[in-house]
Amino acid sequence: MRKAKSVVTMLFAALVGTALATGPAYASQDIAATTVFLGRNPVGYGYFKANGDKLAACDTKADGYGVRATLKGLRTGHVCKSVFVGGAGRCVTNSSNLPEEQFVQLTVCMVDNGVQFNCKTSRRGIS
Repeated sequence: MRKAKSVVTMLFAALVGTALATGPAYASQDIAATTVFLGRNPVGYGYFKANGDKLAACDTKADGYGVRATLKGLRTGHVCKSVFVGGAGRCVTNSSNLPEEQFVQLTVCMVDNGVQFNCKTSRRGIS
């Protein structure tokens, strides 16, 4: 009986140790379309799809401005990737690989001659 209790205790300790040694696993999380406006008119949007690490910027209005979508790592504060598009009805994507389980945040801005304005920041996502 003591031997059985000892084996059970060792198995339990091994399972608890394994659970504590591995960090929490995070499910990937998309960032829904984040829209930028000129006045009250939507002029473009950006989004992030975690499956495939796809970042997109889309320009929806022929207004002379472009749209930039930038994905930043929340732990590091560094830009992970960025895409720019100019021209109504066009979208540009970047599907370069990101480290798994990285918390990210999307910022979408209008762009005029390289200067960003009317920026909107999204909720976080997970790569």
